[in-house]
Amino acid sequence: MKEEIIFSQKDINKSIIKVLKEANKYVIWFSMLTLFSDNKLNKILYNCKKKKIKLYIFHGNNPFLNEKCKKIYIKNINMHGTIIPNYVNHMRYLSNEKTSLFGGIDYNKILENNYEQHALKVENTSQIYNLNNIIRSAKNLNKLENIIHRLQYNFPIIGNTFNCESAFNFLKDKLRKAKQYILIESQYIQHKELVNILIDSCLKHNIKLTIIYNDYFAINPYHPCKNNKVLSWITNKYLSFETNNILNLIHKSGIQYEFLTYKKSYTHNKIYIIDDIFIIGSFNFHNRSLSKKKDIEIGYTSTSKILINDYKDYIIKQKKLGCFKSEKMLN
Repeated sequence: MKEEIIFSQKDINKSIIKVLKEANKYVIWFSMLTLFSDNKLNKILYNCKKKKIKLYIFHGNNPFLNEKCKKIYIKNINMHGTIIPNYVNHMRYLSNEKTSLFGGIDYNKILENNYEQHALKVENTSQIYNLNNIIRSAKNLNKLENIIHRLQYNFPIIGNTFNCESAFNFLKDKLRKAKQYILIESQYIQHKELVNILIDSCLKHNIKLTIIYNDYFAINPYHPCKNNKVLSWITNKYLSFETNNILNLIHKSGIQYEFLTYKKSYTHNKIYIIDDIFIIGSFNFHNRSLSKKKDIEIGYTSTSKILINDYKDYIIKQKKLGCFKSEKMLN
């Protein structure tokens, strides 16, 4: 089975176009930050319509985007449960009948400059086909709840929905069993229960821990309240406060760790390496992403040593280029 990490937003945009071009029967696409007003993307989707490819596109009216997404090819816009949502469909997933993309798969040229957002391209497995069939067989595609209530995930696919918390349970289990290495790269680091499990494992087995996070949230081009200096300051301080509380727990625990944060870019990744498991998805390392009946999430796991080494090599390269600020406590 072919699995490949796509490291830059520019290459992700190209891969999205390729998946759309290669579709013959259907396209399933969950996204949030996608600029459907882009001319190139519009043309590809129009060609899909001409080829009579069935499009299952789920894209919310994102408050951080200045477009209404009322194009004729987008029929399914109801990403949120209510106007003030109790849950948000946070899934990032794109699939045709042969290939799927997981992770940062929002088509968005704005994100090419200062976003660290990676994706994973895989050949479809039986679990992916089963997931796609559930989505395609839904009777009412305008009500996302009708699909989400039915979604259950089986390895290598994990996630969280109304009736499934496999991403949380998988991470909890793997962190408890970790013996050698843990790497977490996440937009948010805010899950106290999992961090306590992580600390216990690190203390027990002298595990090296690496965490890549954001210490300056205002650099995010879709930062909430970005155009309001007061609200932006409050939001940035709150998000930083939440993450720093968790990092302080790790700092005080006495385990060996390395904290990395990008100097000039913003990580939107949700990537986890626990010993010999590589995980990429849409779930951040915080409570909302990993709680049942909160955000709707999806992810993919792999035991490929090639993927793990490719990702570690990428981080080493970024270090050598001086892209990180680093804090270490190594015994």
